[in-house]
Amino acid sequence: MNGLNKYQIFKDATLSPHWHMYVHIPFCPRKCRFCMYYTVRNFSSNTMEKLSGNLIREIENYASMVESAMMEPGPTLTSIYFGGGTPAELGEKKIADILAAVRALFSVHQNVEISLEAFPDDDLSERIAFFSKIGVTRLSVGVQSLDSSILGISKRPAVSESNLHQIIDRSHDYGLTCNVDLMYGLPGQSEEDILNSLRKVVSCAPDHVTNYRCVAGPYTAAFRLRDTEIYPRLTAAQCDIVRNECASILDHAGYFEYASGHFASYEKSRCIHELGEWSGEDFLGIGPAAMSYINGISYKNVPSIKSYGKWLEMGKIIDADKLSQEDIVRRAALLSLTKLMKLDTASFQERFSRHFYKVELDLSRLARLGVVNRSSNGVYTIIDGRVQEFIFEFSSSMSAPMKKKIMFGRIT
Repeated sequence: MNGLNKYQIFKDATLSPHWHMYVHIPFCPRKCRFCMYYTVRNFSSNTMEKLSGNLIREIENYASMVESAMMEPGPTLTSIYFGGGTPAELGEKKIADILAAVRALFSVHQNVEISLEAFPDDDLSERIAFFSKIGVTRLSVGVQSLDSSILGISKRPAVSESNLHQIIDRSHDYGLTCNVDLMYGLPGQSEEDILNSLRKVVSCAPDHVTNYRCVAGPYTAAFRLRDTEIYPRLTAAQCDIVRNECASILDHAGYFEYASGHFASYEKSRCIHELGEWSGEDFLGIGPAAMSYINGISYKNVPSIKSYGKWLEMGKIIDADKLSQEDIVRRAALLSLTKLMKLDTASFQERFSRHFYKVELDLSRLARLGVVNRSSNGVYTIIDGRVQEFIFEFSSSMSAPMKKKIMFGRIT
């Protein structure tokens, strides 16, 4: 969809009553080998100042688009997620300014979830009080592993168990939900390394644990260096086994898996932002390289701090794809099955009516092939070990741009 801009998207938009905002802050003092996101390692205080101003400008531009579209009352933001990069690098004052702009210009739910990603360095626990003061409700700490030798292979600084414990305790002191990100399948990592790190994390009692498989995506250093990799890695089959062992440890510790790889210790510790995105609700992406999904159109900001600032007033975007009604349903089904781990046919029939018919025929075909299972009450789930086959088969009839995004792991 060459030539499409944000103003055109919002001109005739019909937004869902609840929507979400993602703010991408690319600053990070390091580039881990497994990282597939747009990041900026060399940044000055002037660069941070400029980006902060441009983020607020983009928020202001979106607010004027909502107003021009006469959306009264406007949709309510139920979550705001600061990701990166390491967004905490931007500094407390600038994050506070961004949140103040959002609250001044948008309808924000009184119980809005505000998440902030952070690296568990030595001074993080001292900054939690300020994060709480400006409204952050959820801290997401990127640990990945507590084994320093494994982190070293991936060019990531070591994380101490005692420091993590202090961060989690401090979060609880100030009423923040604390998530810990872990990864399995990292270069050099054994099954025992993975389980040991998980057990140590569980002993620190975070509210939520996210357990990702490390994939050497096409934008990572790990992918570029794959032919010269000297460290052993677990096979896909071994990763499946260790993933189930991790799930068993977390289940025994009182966590429940509400979405793929996402484990909560109680209902309110679930991530509202990701649940909303995976349920097909609209979300705004703020910042360079941030993705958005509005009114059946997915698009992305340019992945360059310099160009991002220049493109703001024109509303220029990249990778815009206007989905057909069938693609909207198929995208929702794909997210529901791969992320939320199930699809309830009654719910989808009520939500999409006749547009669900072709998609359900395809699901029935995949059930006959043994790729998915359909329960007696009409709930579909993917058969263990067949997720990639399901994604390939199910997305084959989608538009070419959408199919490309899915193949690169960007289902949203």
